[in-house]
Formats: sequence, C-alpha cells, structure tokens
Amino acid sequence: MLLAGICLGQSRTAHAGPWTKQPGDAYIKVSESYFASDTFISSSGERVQGTDYLALTSALYFEAGLTPRLHLQGYLPWSFTRNEVESLDTRYANAGFGDAQIGFQTTPVAAALPYALRVNVKLPLYDVASIQGAERELFPALGDGQVDVTTWLSLGGSFWPTPLYVLGEVGWRHRTELFWGQGSELEFKDGLALNGQLGYTIRERVLIALNLSGVYTFAQDEVTQSFLSVGPFLGVALGKGFSLEANISPMVWSRNNSPGTTWALGLSWSR
Repeated sequence: MLLAGICLGQSRTAHAGPWTKQPGDAYIKVSESYFASDTFISSSGERVQGTDYLALTSALYFEAGLTPRLHLQGYLPWSFTRNEVESLDTRYANAGFGDAQIGFQTTPVAAALPYALRVNVKLPLYDVASIQGAERELFPALGDGQVDVTTWLSLGGSFWPTPLYVLGEVGWRHRTELFWGQGSELEFKDGLALNGQLGYTIRERVLIALNLSGVYTFAQDEVTQSFLSVGPFLGVALGKGFSLEANISPMVWSRNNSPGTTWALGLSWSR
C-alpha cells in the first residue's frame, strides 16, 4: 500500500523505496481507496463468505527528511466498512481509524546501488473487542487489532538516461501480542513481506509502473493472512510539486483474507 509513489524525471525521487529523504525534502499524499469482495473478516478472525463487502479508506501518508541519512514516514487511515448479508437482507457497518503506521528509514553508508533499511510499526487505532452483542460476528473488523513490527531492506536502480527504474523490498513482519484496548486472544504468525515496482517515465511528466505487494506466512493457520497483489500505477505531474496518482491492486492470491481489488486515487505534493 505504501510502495506506490510518483517518480518523475530521475528515479532517485521515488518514494517509499531505497531513496532516503534529505533534510528539507518531503512528500505528502492524501488518497481515497475503494475495496470490494464477496468475503469479509470478522472481529474473531473468521473468514465469512457469501456477502457483499466494501471498504472506503481516506488516508494521509508522508515522508520527511530528518538528517542526511535518516527520514521519518507515517500513514494514517480512516475507513468505512460495510458488510451486506444477502440471506438476512441486512447491512452491518463499522467506521473509524484503522492501522496507522510510523517508520524510520536510513541509508547508513553511501553506495553505488541505492539501498535503505527501514523499520515500520503498525499501530491499531481501534479495539477489535469494542463491538458487542449477538450479531458482533457480522460486523467487519477494521483490522487484526494488534501491533506489528516490520524490518525492511530496500534496493533500487535506474537505467538513466533511459527513464526506467526498478526497486524491490523484502521484510520480516513480526506479529506481536500487543493490542489496543482489550483486543482478542488470537495469535498471529510472523511472515515475509514483499514490495516491488517497475516504472517508466514519459517526458518527465507521466509515470507508468507495475506494482507488486504481498505477505507470505510460512506457518499455516486459520487466522493469519497471506496475500499477493499485482497491478498498474499511473502518476501525472501537475506542476509546483503536485502530482495526481492512481493505482489498481487486484489480489491475485490470498489465504485467510478477503480476495478482491483495491482502486485508489491520490493527490501528492513533494519538494
């Protein structure tokens, strides 16, 4: 989700990859996304099929350089989720802040190949135990509800003067048993996280790219989610640092997840 950023001109300006921001440099993006599926995940972690599920998410994402080799990044989402059970002719909705993220990225020593190390912490801003009542399992959850810590290694490269670049990220996602509020008794397994992007710039104003994002859990259980999404990205420079960004992320494989497609549109500003 956080990988796609606009890269116009030279690939060193890419976001959420191995290009660590310098002091005074910044990237801010506001976005809206739509996700639909015939499956939803309840607050108990149960995967329920045969429903009409959608999620609308408004989000703020930013990166800001702190020192020549360190930058800060964050993500704050607010979601409206709705689950319509056809057999009951009833809709169940849930809304609120979702899984925020805070991270620090560093490039300790300069190298010919762009690289970076990053640590992201997922902070749930909701309590999965807050929904009560006999029909609580029919309300969609805003997330798993626990704190995650993911350590990333990012690598990238440009084929300049050909306006083509590639980046890849591999990380280890540690699922803690720390919850916001009461939480749940579910135990999630650690997993391997992957991101990738191949991008091409047209006349330094339009970027077309292919994004890949996923998480794979080696230990198979009934609640830990694994998935792989692959889809296109489009960025258009509007001038004065502003860009319009759009991407489509179909989930091509999933386990213990809600398979579907995410459509997203955002407006970014960078300097």
